[in-house]
Amino acid sequence: MSDCLLLHFDSHSDLSVPKNLSKEDVFKKDILFSKLSIENWILPAAFAGHIGTIVWIRPPWTQESFEAFSKFKVGYHPVSNEIRVSSKSNYFLSELSYAAEEQLSDSKTLSLIVLPVSDENLTAADREGHLFNVDSANLEAASRKRKFGELEHTEPGCSYLSSGTQSACNRSWSAGEKCSVDGAPSPSAGKKFTSKDIGKLLANHSNRFILDIDLDFFSTTNPLQTKLTAKQRNLVKSLYAYIPPVDQSENSIQDCLAYRQEQMAYLEAVFTALHNDKPIIFQGTERDHDLQALIDDVKHRSLSEEADFLWLHDIGSGIDDCDLPHHISPDEEIDILISRVGQILLSQPRPTVITIARFITLVEIQ
Repeated sequence: MSDCLLLHFDSHSDLSVPKNLSKEDVFKKDILFSKLSIENWILPAAFAGHIGTIVWIRPPWTQESFEAFSKFKVGYHPVSNEIRVSSKSNYFLSELSYAAEEQLSDSKTLSLIVLPVSDENLTAADREGHLFNVDSANLEAASRKRKFGELEHTEPGCSYLSSGTQSACNRSWSAGEKCSVDGAPSPSAGKKFTSKDIGKLLANHSNRFILDIDLDFFSTTNPLQTKLTAKQRNLVKSLYAYIPPVDQSENSIQDCLAYRQEQMAYLEAVFTALHNDKPIIFQGTERDHDLQALIDDVKHRSLSEEADFLWLHDIGSGIDDCDLPHHISPDEEIDILISRVGQILLSQPRPTVITIARFITLVEIQ
C-alpha cells in the first residue's frame, strides 16, 4: 500500500515525530511499534511511502498553527539519525522535528491540507456539501506553489460553536484570508471547499485512502486544564513556552532550534531526576525560579493518580504557539459533528483502511 491519502478526523494533528527512530527502524515492525504512539504514527508512515497526502479535518476549536495547504519533505536526517521534516511551521520547530531539505536523504514529498469544520449551525448550504471554512479556489492556487516559502501566510485558529469576539489565534478562518499586522483578516470571496473536492483529491490517489477517526474530534480535554491547578498550569506554560524565530531565514530558525533544544534537554533532565529520586542540578537562571515553584507546588498538592513528573514533562513538551485543544461538547454539538462526518464520508468511495482511536487512561484499563 503506497501513496495513499489519509483522511484524518481529529482535534490534534498527530504529526509529532518519534524520538530515536532511525530510517531502518521504520521498516522493522516490532521496533517501530514500540516507538509509536497515537500522536506520532503518521509521519513514519509517510516516510515509508504509505501516505502521500494528509487531509486533516479538524473541529472548530483546534488551534494548531498550520497553513491551509503546505507541501514539504519527510526524510532521514543523518546528523541526528532520526526522521525529520523540511516544514518551517512553528509546530515542527517547537517539536525539534525540522531540518533543511538539503540535509534530508531518502525523502518523500508530503502534502498537508487542513480543513476546519464550519462552526455555523447546519444549513441548506451545509447539506449541499459546504462544510468547511476554506476557500477551494485559494487552496487550489496554493497547491500549485511548490515551495513552502512561497505560500501566502494564513493564520489558523479555533472558533467555538458559539459566536463572540476572538483573538487572532482564536477565530474561524478561511484559506483565502490574509492576516494583516494586527491579526485582522482581509476576507476574500470564493467558493467554499466541499466534500466533493475531497473526492477530487482521492482520485489523484486512485481512490486509495485511510480513514482515521479519533473520537476526540467530537469532544476533547486538555490535560493541562483537567489535571493541574491554575498555578501549576501557568508555571508549566511559562517553563515550556516556545519562542518562534524572528523570521524564516535559516540562521533565525537555527537560533530558535538551539534555544528550544537547550530548554527541552534541561527540563527533561530535571523531571527525569525527580522521577528517579535523584538530586537536581539547577542552572542558576531565572527559569529555575518557576521550576522550583512548580516542583514545590506539585509535591505539596500531588498530581492525579495516572500522572507523574515524566508525564508532566511529556505534556509540557507539547506546548507550542497555541494551547492544546480543550472543548467538552454538549450532546447537540456532538450530533452536529457526527452529521458532518457522515455528510463527508457519504460522498467518498469505500476506504482502503479504517482506524478509530480514543484516549483511555491507565485507571480505566485497570
